[in-house]
Amino acid sequence: MRTEAEYKAGSVEGAIVIPFNEVKARAVSELGKDEEVIFHCHNGPIGAQAASILVEMGYSNVSNVRGGIAAWQVAGNPLVQ
Repeated sequence: MRTEAEYKAGSVEGAIVIPFNEVKARAVSELGKDEEVIFHCHNGPIGAQAASILVEMGYSNVSNVRGGIAAWQVAGNPLVQ
């Protein structure tokens, strides 16, 4: 849920960039309905909206990083570049 520039500045290992406006289309082609999907945006609300969209689409293992990548960093979790 972050921009390409934000992603390049540092991201969670294994993360992929999916802009919010592409969530529905890319989920169908890139994410399995039972696959674990964890959204994160910069500070939380957009990731939560994206997670809700996937749940409505029938995805069963979806969550959001509360507080986004900012909270991830504050908690001392690593980022990769």
